[in-house]
Amino acid sequence: MVATSETFLIALSYYPTYFSSLVKSIEAFRSRLEIAAAVIVLNSRAVSVHGVRSALRSKSGPFHVIEHTNEGGEFGGYQAGLDFLRHDAGKIGNVLILNDTLGIHYEFYPEHMNAMRRHIDDEAPSQRIVGRIDQADQLLSLGGLTGNRWVRSNLILIDAAALKSIDHRLYLPEIAGWVRESADPNEFFGDEVGPATKARTAKWLFEAGGWYDAAPLSPANQKRLSLKARSILQELYLTMRLEHAGTTIVDLELHEDEMKRILWKRRTSKLLRKIGLDVRPRRSNVA
Repeated sequence: MVATSETFLIALSYYPTYFSSLVKSIEAFRSRLEIAAAVIVLNSRAVSVHGVRSALRSKSGPFHVIEHTNEGGEFGGYQAGLDFLRHDAGKIGNVLILNDTLGIHYEFYPEHMNAMRRHIDDEAPSQRIVGRIDQADQLLSLGGLTGNRWVRSNLILIDAAALKSIDHRLYLPEIAGWVRESADPNEFFGDEVGPATKARTAKWLFEAGGWYDAAPLSPANQKRLSLKARSILQELYLTMRLEHAGTTIVDLELHEDEMKRILWKRRTSKLLRKIGLDVRPRRSNVA
């Protein structure tokens, strides 16, 4: 990942109410980076191609818009975007991936963009993935691989060597079979999911205090929770596959002054929410 490598952008849209926020993220990155080509992947029929083109035409430079069926969730959409870029541009360099939950489900400020810009501009060795890293206390196992950390899937920078190390496969369809659409927690996960991974993912999905839309598993929600579980496993397994292939996992580190500014912004945002002046889109519960 060197300064001379071109950067390509994949932006995924699923929630119609989040689209204006996604446009702002795209604009912000394009104002800071040299983007060789951009593709916006529509992962929901509720988001119209015409609406996207109208919103982006005069704001974000040249771009492509493609529709995807939402098969494979966000990772299926990322794969569709990557396949399109590879076919359209041939050889590609760094790929910056983001989705419309950025800044809504997780905080996202100009400081994060500036940190990403530093990683793109530096001349560190290639074959790495950059993003915000989460970590588990226990070693997790999945599909025969192990690891205890993963890169959050709503903001990723991955270079050409890292993509090549996993045969350009951001998404693995077979992971869908590792989660069963069952209302029985004991039958929900397949044998490919290790005990610690099962316990952690079940707690995140089925208990209060985990995922914002968590609920006890039942026949009424088993489909929605199985879709979310598959996305979680795709996220975990992508990092595991990359590490197994020798890719360096790099945290999106912020400078001390950036952290101080973000702390102030968090406090301000909390106050605005308290007095009813938070203008961010509300989190959507659409599966």
